[in-house]
Amino acid sequence: MRLNSIPFLAHTYALKRTRKMCKHDDEKVEKRRKHTASSSLPLDFLHFDKSEASKKLSGIPLTILRKFLKTQQNGGPIYHQKRWTFADNLKKKAAVGLILSRYWSPYTYLRKALREGNPLGRFEKGRVTSQVTLKNGFWEASGCRRRIRWWPREGTDSLTRLKRSFGSVVHFVQPEAGTGVHLGSGLILTCAHVVCADADDEEDKGSYSPPDRRERTRLVMFPSGGIYVARHLTQLPTLTQTEP
Repeated sequence: MRLNSIPFLAHTYALKRTRKMCKHDDEKVEKRRKHTASSSLPLDFLHFDKSEASKKLSGIPLTILRKFLKTQQNGGPIYHQKRWTFADNLKKKAAVGLILSRYWSPYTYLRKALREGNPLGRFEKGRVTSQVTLKNGFWEASGCRRRIRWWPREGTDSLTRLKRSFGSVVHFVQPEAGTGVHLGSGLILTCAHVVCADADDEEDKGSYSPPDRRERTRLVMFPSGGIYVARHLTQLPTLTQTEP
């Protein structure tokens, strides 16, 4: 997946940073910013509480709300209120409700984890979850109680280099969750199932064939709190664990 060259929302957002990323002159950047703001869903609603976020979304034209949901589902049907429908058929209230449940709620959960969970502090101390075990049909791990024995000590060059990798991990803002790694130059590597849609076939079906996920867009969140829109570029599907 590739990050959009202009972040729609970031806690550390600054136009100066955007200009540096785009490598355009001021006039071109401003023109691109205005075009982006007018044709895409402004994601500033993520910063507010649910009632205020709902008001902001309600003030956005329905065509833009539908377009956002449509690109997330690759134009396919959406499962909403125990029935299938298409983004173009959604009323304003339904579109707002879907965006709140599918994007606002996951975002606030991730934001709270960043602010209160101190993930970087745990990472610096080499804290990891318990061993993964199978419980009631699910693989589970708990807490961050264990410490990796070989983890570098604080203040060492090795730990400094490891901390850089922490900043490259992104979380996908969606109910299905999912993580990826920013490889640099705006490219993100992730598992294919993370870029899912409601209408995708289940992988346990005998006639399963991987869906074409290209051009689907997703919201990704960096440890800094910045939110970017990423577009799916290509995929390497494998049907079994033995295939390359």
